[in-house]
Amino acid sequence: MLSVLVFIPTSCTEIEEEGAKAIIPGENEIVLPPTAVDYPYTIYADARWEADVTETWLSINPTSGYGTVEVTLSLEENTGTTNREAKIIIKGGDRISPIEVTVLQKGDRFRNESEKSVSDVADLPIGSLAKIKESQVVAVSSEAFIITDGKTMILIQGNANDVKVGSQVALTGDVIEVNGISAILLDEILSVAGGTYTEGEPRDITNESAYAPGKVEFVKLDAIYTTAGKFQVEC
Repeated sequence: MLSVLVFIPTSCTEIEEEGAKAIIPGENEIVLPPTAVDYPYTIYADARWEADVTETWLSINPTSGYGTVEVTLSLEENTGTTNREAKIIIKGGDRISPIEVTVLQKGDRFRNESEKSVSDVADLPIGSLAKIKESQVVAVSSEAFIITDGKTMILIQGNANDVKVGSQVALTGDVIEVNGISAILLDEILSVAGGTYTEGEPRDITNESAYAPGKVEFVKLDAIYTTAGKFQVEC
């Protein structure tokens, strides 16, 4: 009886993961503040991908993955006054071109500006930068709000979703002109705190022959609004 032993050599071979054929970035352009920040970001892919960045102040973690992965973008503080830009380069398989995502980090234009009161800001020339210390919100609309330091009021043009009447806010913005009156084009709300506001007595202009305030103020007028778009004071 003859026995034959056959030895079949075996080896462990690593199967290379196929590169992605489709990659969709969560956002094509990301705008972030000048402060140091960790920003969650999602990469959508159907297989393996790798990512790199073009600037040292930006990093991504992890730098590779398989399928859809939430990564973290880490940005160092931008200590300059101008915006800066970097790219995230996401690579998949050889059959698709690398995907580029733009990361724009704002500069701190207000870094060298001291905090001012509403009264001080109202005297600044048009085009000035304004960093306004905590002031109270006295009126809110969908696209603007009014703040006061107890002496002077000023209109803030910008999204008012985060503020309510009575709120205490600190903010930055650019001095502009609206209908001949100084106002602020909102750049950023720095802080918001709760509060209540008691409206003062409005100025009665019923019997004034002309009215051109040159500032924001509350007024009242007893008159008839005509079809010609004018107010007619009853005699």
